[in-house]
Amino acid sequence: LPSPREGQRCGRLERLRSEEHVQVGESDGHVVNVLYNNRLGSAYVLMSSVRGKLCLYHLNLEGATYTSDLKDGKGGHKALVRVSSGFAENTFVTGGEDGNLCLWRARDATGTAGATPDAKRQRSS
Repeated sequence: LPSPREGQRCGRLERLRSEEHVQVGESDGHVVNVLYNNRLGSAYVLMSSVRGKLCLYHLNLEGATYTSDLKDGKGGHKALVRVSSGFAENTFVTGGEDGNLCLWRARDATGTAGATPDAKRQRSS
């Protein structure tokens, strides 16, 4: 791929927002972040539904392919997730409109696929 100029569009994922795993009724999903796993050399798109369901999609030159839901057995979000940030190897933090910050740790070698919430903190008002 040629080196893009800063700010130049390098892709478009418009159909991903209306994908069945993140669409709720007429509400489309939200692209939260693009995550990269250095060890595997793989990129993933992290998506959120309006109800806080998080899904990962493997990203390549042909598009994005659904990989998995992030399981939220003990926590997770109850509203749209707006932001995520890498925290440490195989760990990232998400923040949602529900006011929660959730720390996620990978359960397997794929980096973020199969992640579960490790901790949940309520924002103080």
